[in-house]
Amino acid sequence: ATGELGGKGAWLDRLLAAGFRVPTTTVLTTALYELVVRSTGLHELVAELVTGRPDPDEAVTERERVERAFLEAPLPPEAEVALIEAFEATGHPGGQVAVRSSATVEDMEGTSFAGQYQSFLGVDRDGFERAVRLVWASLWHPAPRAYRRFHGVDQSNIGMAVVVMDMIEAERAGVAFTRDPGGDAENIRVEVVHGLGEQLVSGAVTPKVHLLPR
Repeated sequence: ATGELGGKGAWLDRLLAAGFRVPTTTVLTTALYELVVRSTGLHELVAELVTGRPDPDEAVTERERVERAFLEAPLPPEAEVALIEAFEATGHPGGQVAVRSSATVEDMEGTSFAGQYQSFLGVDRDGFERAVRLVWASLWHPAPRAYRRFHGVDQSNIGMAVVVMDMIEAERAGVAFTRDPGGDAENIRVEVVHGLGEQLVSGAVTPKVHLLPR
């Protein structure tokens, strides 16, 4: 499932199968990403980035170049239809959705890709296609490319799915670590903030921490 849905998408699928309550969700699969890359000429840019070594001094310029290429690439008709259907299936009329990265190489044993890829909250219909394109582009931003190279992650056959979720008014949001990364491995670490979780993962707010026995 991870190969088609990416890391986040695959875990959401497991949560749904286990009966957990999850906001209405649609996943634009890695197959759609691959179709867009293959049919628009973006595959040439990707091939260059796979073999190239990110230059820290050129990171901003390179990120802008990658994003511009993904924003300007003409979408094949089936991709345009898939985007329209994804928004309509997920967001209620006049509503907003979360557009989240779900790469095939996300958090793995010994690596954490938190904050490496793009995600967008509160996206309306007018901004939806742009958000999806920028999530795709973020797979090839200089920072995650350098991180994958440093950890020896094979970049030749990776993809980006996009999780589209109905936005909800969150009273609290948080992150749970099944093993406390900064302490006793027998504890679960839960970090919580008021409101949306974006302020937690971005580091804008210091969370309240709860430690629970595994």
